Amino acid sequence: MKIEITASYNYEDVCYVRFISKIGHGKGVWKDEPPDLFGKYHVELEIDDCLTWGQDIKEAEIADYRIETKAGATLLCGKIESVFEDGIIGFRLADSLLLIETNGETPEQGEYVEILVNSLSLFNIDV
Repeated sequence: MKIEITASYNYEDVCYVRFISKIGHGKGVWKDEPPDLFGKYHVELEIDDCLTWGQDIKEAEIADYRIETKAGATLLCGKIESVFEDGIIGFRLADSLLLIETNGETPEQGEYVEILVNSLSLFNIDV
């Protein structure tokens, strides 16, 4: 996903960023050398936590791709692209695909869901 850094700060050796993309804005933990303010980067997104259906992941009211901040967390809206036996899902977020570990009853492939996360990791994949 291509993003632009709008703010960054360090706290206890962790670099936190706010960013914008073509599908919205969010915040996360930067997993590389500190980024340039207003720098544009291609990143891979990762959710470290195991998420629970009906709690962290819910059916989307609107079938679209978006990122927004909500109640201090980051809301990701996208489509379930694949479902694996062990609770892992392939989650499509525009041009990005995330593998997410989940608990509970998984909706069907092709459904749009909203995921609310407190911790989103961003890895710079620009070479």
